Amino acid sequence: MKKIHYLVLSFIIVVGLAGIGLRTNVIKLPIIKKGVLGQLAYNPNDNKELVGIASNIFVGKILRQIGTGKDDLGSLYTQFEVETIDNIKGNLTNTVTVTQMAGYKNGILYTMEEDGDGLVELTDKKNDILLLQPGSTYLMVTRHNENFMQYALLTVLKSRTLISNDKNLDNIKLKDLASVNEAVKKLRIAYTEEILFAPSVSAGNTKNSFISLPTEEQEKLKAEAEKYKKELNIPDYEPTPARQNIIPEVLQQDIDAHPESQLPQAVQ
Repeated sequence: MKKIHYLVLSFIIVVGLAGIGLRTNVIKLPIIKKGVLGQLAYNPNDNKELVGIASNIFVGKILRQIGTGKDDLGSLYTQFEVETIDNIKGNLTNTVTVTQMAGYKNGILYTMEEDGDGLVELTDKKNDILLLQPGSTYLMVTRHNENFMQYALLTVLKSRTLISNDKNLDNIKLKDLASVNEAVKKLRIAYTEEILFAPSVSAGNTKNSFISLPTEEQEKLKAEAEKYKKELNIPDYEPTPARQNIIPEVLQQDIDAHPESQLPQAVQ
């Protein structure tokens, strides 16, 4: 009888230790699940469209996490206080609130990225799908929410690019690093050729669009863009990247209704 008790006790201890180990692994290497966004009505692979749908694109340093919650659809989000370092589109100063559609629940990180669903296995590029990290500096592609005075990252991987994870660098050094970053240069080029999002044009919500800038500023940015094109060996004409996650019928309706948006024809 004692032997049976010892066996049962040993089993309980082993199971308990295994549970602790699993919990530790979840904390160190979180399971990540992606929500279903559905098809995107713009092409995130085309920088011109990516810039065109954004209201503000900037380099910012994450100071701290300031809140979590759920939106009206029950999707988790996490908010951060961000110090602006440099602007690509828009003219932000000081600190702003940035919202990322991702958050932890019971040790699992849920994220709304592109149109994926199910379990996402961690890869060497795990930083692309984890939460923004306090102390790190990113290039961020956002849309401004007028009602809540915050800036929401677009729900695509290209909405953020790590510039530096060195929390000790000052803003001058971080701005210097951003100025030579390839992703920053490409978005500066795309801004001068942006393709505005048709529904935004219809709603009169094309904040900070390139065409709204004074002519003198436009010419200055175009000159810089030409310099970056030469540095990156980018031709004057580039074929539009493959359009993925697009609803052709919906997009074509927007194009027909708003030809001034300069959206390319939808792929049928």
